[in-house]
Amino acid sequence: MRPVRRVFLAAVLAALALPAAAGAASPCKVTPSDRHMTTRINLDAGPAKELVDVFNFRGAGSPQTDLMVCRRSGGRWVRASLRRIWGPGPGNPQSGLLDAWVGNLDRIDRRVEVAARNNSTASVGDQLVIMRQQGLHSLRFSRLQTIAADTVTMKRPKTGSAYVTATVKDTHSIDGQKHTEKWTYSTSRKRWVCSTDCFGRPDYAMTACTGEVPGIGGSAAADIRVQGMTCTSAKQVIAHWMASPHTPVDGFTVTSPMQYRVLGRQGGKAFYFALRGTD
Repeated sequence: MRPVRRVFLAAVLAALALPAAAGAASPCKVTPSDRHMTTRINLDAGPAKELVDVFNFRGAGSPQTDLMVCRRSGGRWVRASLRRIWGPGPGNPQSGLLDAWVGNLDRIDRRVEVAARNNSTASVGDQLVIMRQQGLHSLRFSRLQTIAADTVTMKRPKTGSAYVTATVKDTHSIDGQKHTEKWTYSTSRKRWVCSTDCFGRPDYAMTACTGEVPGIGGSAAADIRVQGMTCTSAKQVIAHWMASPHTPVDGFTVTSPMQYRVLGRQGGKAFYFALRGTD
């Protein structure tokens, strides 16, 4: 499979809305963007390859990463699917999409994966979002997992599954030591898991929540994860902590916080989040 190819565009004209119904055809164009990483790959086992475009979308003012799939129809490219996979993030020019990998990354499941490396801020670091085809030959992708660290990159060896290297600074780790984790593909869990230099950060086994909790001074609790409790109840506790950081809060002991990472526990319940907007 061909490697991902970078295409830098100042603007892509003639933006059209998302298809109103599944299967509706739209021109394969997007609103103004400053980074595109494209690859042509056969997703549906048809005679022609499809175009997979991972791009940094700045039309809303704040960076976000979108994933678009286009197919050939009537001698032209038409949009088959389009979805946001990361963001919106902080509005500085350096944030957003940094790199992308497209292909059968696990080399076990025959479906295609898309891995997009995104950067929020120096405090929050990188998030590697991994998407997978909804089904064999599908032109749509679903989220598989997100790996967050100070820096996160993916390598594709000549044989075997791709692996992820996640570097965590000493100021961001529970034990106060720098870690260079290696994440390898697990056939039993059907996802990438940490296998080397893992320092036991709590978000490995936790459930991810959508959305953020705003705090004072433009800060926010991002990448919220929970264990033994609902996202709604965790966000209520987090909101109290964001308004006045202290421990305990609503019966939860804050056992970190690591710098820019916060962990709260109460018996079998726990929440964990990254503190954004503290640069």
